[in-house]
Amino acid sequence: MAVDSESPPVQQLRTPSPSEGGPSEGAPAMLPADSPGPSTSSVPTPLDADPDTLQALLTAVPPKTLHSYTLAHIASAPESTLSALSAFFSTLTPPPRLHCVRCHKDYVEVENGDRSCLVPHDDESAEVERVGRARRTGAGDFAEYETLWGCCGRTVEGDGDQGPPDGWCYEGKHTTDAKRARFRADSTPTEDKLTSCLRLNCHDVRGKMPRSTRASAKRARPQAEDDEDDGSEGTEDSGIAEIAKGVSKLGKGKGKGKGKAKAKDSGLEDAAEESSVEASAESQRGR
Repeated sequence: MAVDSESPPVQQLRTPSPSEGGPSEGAPAMLPADSPGPSTSSVPTPLDADPDTLQALLTAVPPKTLHSYTLAHIASAPESTLSALSAFFSTLTPPPRLHCVRCHKDYVEVENGDRSCLVPHDDESAEVERVGRARRTGAGDFAEYETLWGCCGRTVEGDGDQGPPDGWCYEGKHTTDAKRARFRADSTPTEDKLTSCLRLNCHDVRGKMPRSTRASAKRARPQAEDDEDDGSEGTEDSGIAEIAKGVSKLGKGKGKGKGKAKAKDSGLEDAAEESSVEASAESQRGR
């Protein structure tokens, strides 16, 4: 019996074509290995919740930049961020605002620097003096003048047209102490030559004063202001009454003057008579 020595045929493997082995409908497309992924440059990377990292960032950012950034982004912040910020700043209180009695500006002590308080020169303190003799030039004769600024004690050449000395009259820190606010060169122990808050009515200080104090301050005004106030108030007949009153006072004054003159004349006559009597008595004694 013959044995068939032939072996079964071997099937060869082949690579399927793209049309036959493509992805099915609805399946996601596979990207090549060397294809770049989606860009993440527009998405901000959150910082790590690390106190050291946050402290380093806050230290590097200037205070004004941090303040403006917070105010600009707090309106569009999510509710969770607002809740976290509210809890974080719950114990933060703003510093008190102070008022400088020298330049009359409000300030906070943490921002009070060496150039915070700036006071200009006082034009009312300038005094022009003539110095030297007149010089003769081709344009004519003219005298030399210099201007003394009493507020700072400095002198500027000219008759005041050149303006005040360079710089500020005072430059330094703010203060709330009236004694430390003294800076003028023409001040005295009894007069600091500073403009008071009452005169400038800082923060409506006049309205906060008691009525009795306001009345006394009103009575202490100059006489010229009182005369202007009296002239602006009153009726049409008030002028006639004042004229009649003045005439009556004038008549009384004349009468008193005449009486004094008569009394003076009578006193002189009595003294003359006494002196004549004494002279006659001495002549009789001499006889």
